[in-house]
Amino acid sequence: MLLAVAIGAAALSFIVTLARSGGATITQGIEAAGGRGLALVLPRSGGDSRSGEVPKLTERDAEALAQGLGPQVEVLRLAFLPKQVAQVGRTRVRVDVALGEHHRSLAFPRLAVGRDALGLHEVTLSHDAAKSLFGGATEAMGGQVLLWGHGYRVVGVASSERVFGFNTSLVGSAAAFLTDDAVAQREGITLDHFGFVRHGTDVSHAEVVTRMRGLLDARHRTVQSFTVLDIAALLESFDASLMALQVLVGAVAFLALLVAGVGIMNVSLASVNERVREFGIRRALGATRASLRRQVLLEAVLLAGSGAIVGCAVGFGGSGLLGIALGYAVEHWQHHLEAGVAFVAIGVSFLVALVFGLQPARAAGRLDVVSCLRGGR
Repeated sequence: MLLAVAIGAAALSFIVTLARSGGATITQGIEAAGGRGLALVLPRSGGDSRSGEVPKLTERDAEALAQGLGPQVEVLRLAFLPKQVAQVGRTRVRVDVALGEHHRSLAFPRLAVGRDALGLHEVTLSHDAAKSLFGGATEAMGGQVLLWGHGYRVVGVASSERVFGFNTSLVGSAAAFLTDDAVAQREGITLDHFGFVRHGTDVSHAEVVTRMRGLLDARHRTVQSFTVLDIAALLESFDASLMALQVLVGAVAFLALLVAGVGIMNVSLASVNERVREFGIRRALGATRASLRRQVLLEAVLLAGSGAIVGCAVGFGGSGLLGIALGYAVEHWQHHLEAGVAFVAIGVSFLVALVFGLQPARAAGRLDVVSCLRGGR
């Protein structure tokens, strides 16, 4: 009985706290990249069903979007090549090669040393890539990295700090950042670009997304050549899923507390039957029927409350320990202790105890004094 109350309270406090913490961490990462005013423009893999061509987000597309959406909206044209081989001496490392202005800042907000690559023969490395290839950020500066058999001079290394949450850059922790011209002109590689759009709070996000879809469809003369990944819509869906999870956990915890309530009623009834003589003596000494009812009811409430307090302590303690571990594994992990959950769990436990403790309390109040002193009912 006590265990059932503790399990219900522990599950509620643990999962709700963990869900809120994860949601806050993801939201923080998205806000760091630009908040809810974000959208990605990705070419559809199936292409145009009529021509069979895969649409490309060209430089003119980006310019048309910038002009059509207005100066308050920032339009970036980006690209990346996953799992390319970077070599320094005999050391080879697979890196994601990211291209386009501002690409580095979307994945790694700060530079540890140096600057961003600007020339045809320059590269900026992520912290993990620099460590794997050179042993560290300082050692990497000025070094030569081979990509596709050509040498690139390291002019900067990003810090290990990442924008956690939605990975707006699409690159992994080991990355190399080049200019578009370096790959297109020097390497002759055809790139599949995607668009990154962001704006401030003074612009209607729904209007921006609608105009963006219309501009792309008009330019490419086909319907849905591009997928517009609306971050605001994803966040709303995430918030709804998080709320559904919390409701589900709350329902399970409530069922556990109901089961515990039935146990409280049965135990209290058994306790009343075993303490008949005690209640008879109390009645003989002047105790009223109401005082016996209050005693049994108070015992049930204290029993449920102690179970809820123990369960909340276990749930918060477990979520705290897991939060500490996640703080080491995930940068900028935001641990949110939801104290309100404890009040809800304890309050519901008290309510369940009051409801299911009424029957044993009434049974104690109906006991006959003479029969109780004789050991009967």
